[in-house]
Amino acid sequence: MYSQYNLGTFYLTGQGGVKQDQVEATKWLEKAAKQGHIEAQHILFNILKDQ
Repeated sequence: MYSQYNLGTFYLTGQGGVKQDQVEATKWLEKAAKQGHIEAQHILFNILKDQ
């Protein structure tokens, strides 16, 4: 769950040597959010409400 969150935030911000990609970020944050990661749920909500 934490690794999925971290990977999602890396894709969201372009950190950690990955290219910024909101689709990939959403995919990984959703996996973490479904497992109960509160911060991932919050970020995912903000991504989805802006679409």
